[in-house]
Amino acid sequence: AIAEDDYQSQSGTLTFAGTTEESHPITVSIADDTLIEPTESLYVNLSNLSTTLIGINDSQGEITIQDNDGGADKGLTISDMTVNEGDGTATVQVTLTGNVQGGFSVDYQTADGTAIAEDDYQSQS
Repeated sequence: AIAEDDYQSQSGTLTFAGTTEESHPITVSIADDTLIEPTESLYVNLSNLSTTLIGINDSQGEITIQDNDGGADKGLTISDMTVNEGDGTATVQVTLTGNVQGGFSVDYQTADGTAIAEDDYQSQS
């Protein structure tokens, strides 16, 4: 996860009275964007303990951010096309639904159905 893009970076000091089982929350604001992203993580680190009477047993907490922008309605679709042999070419459209961080590529290749490559169409990949 990237500070300021995926979450609000912060730091501070927690002050404990010293009572067993005492706890203090650290709340991190998470950005709800419209990008389709992989699961991301960020860390909250503890440091600079002001006493030597105890230690920090676990100095790092992990926050996992699961994307909420993907889903069955997000992704690629390819159009169908009907052409006459005399048209010479056929063009199908591949359309993305949803924003994908960083972009991507996808391979394509023609495949025979009842039309046969080189007899009925020129194979493409």
